[in-house]
Amino acid sequence: MGAPAPTLWRRWKEDRLVKVSEVMTKEVVTVGPHYNVADVASLMDAKGIGSVIVLEEERVLGILTERDILKVIGAGEDPKNVAAHEALIGDLYTVAPDASIEDAANQMTQARVRHLPVISNDQIVGIISIRDVVRWSVREMAQATELPHMDVSQKVLSIVHPTDAAAGDAS
Repeated sequence: MGAPAPTLWRRWKEDRLVKVSEVMTKEVVTVGPHYNVADVASLMDAKGIGSVIVLEEERVLGILTERDILKVIGAGEDPKNVAAHEALIGDLYTVAPDASIEDAANQMTQARVRHLPVISNDQIVGIISIRDVVRWSVREMAQATELPHMDVSQKVLSIVHPTDAAAGDAS
C-alpha cells in the first residue's frame, strides 16, 4: 500500500496526525456530584473556565457547562439548591487522548458541544475544547511558511466555525 492519504490534520514536517493529547488541557477542574450549582459557578468564574467535570469516585458522571447553569437559572430554580449531578443535561461525549484533532473537532461539531472530556482507561486525563482547537489552528497558521500550512488552519477554523463561504456557497 502507498503513503497514507493526505489529511489536513497532520504535522506537515513529520507527516503524522496531531493527537488530542497534544492540544488538550491536562489540568482538569472537577467537582463532586453534590456541589451546588452556585458554588460550581463561583469556581468556574474564579478559574476562568466554562465547564467542570462532575466526578463520583473517579467515575465521570458528566460535564457541567455555563449553558447548564443558565438552564437552571432560566427555569427559576435556586442554584444553591440544585446539586451538580442534577444539573447535568444531555449525553456525555468523550474522546480518547490518541484520537486526532480532526475526530475531536468533528465530534464537537456534530454533537453541538464545546468541550470533550479526554478519557483513558476509564480515567479523566484532560479536556479539549473548541477554544483549544482554535488556538492550535491559529498557532499553526502563524507559524506557517508554506501555503499548505495556511490551508490546514483555515480548514480547522471552517470546521469549528462554518460559514456560507466555507460550506461552498459563493454568494
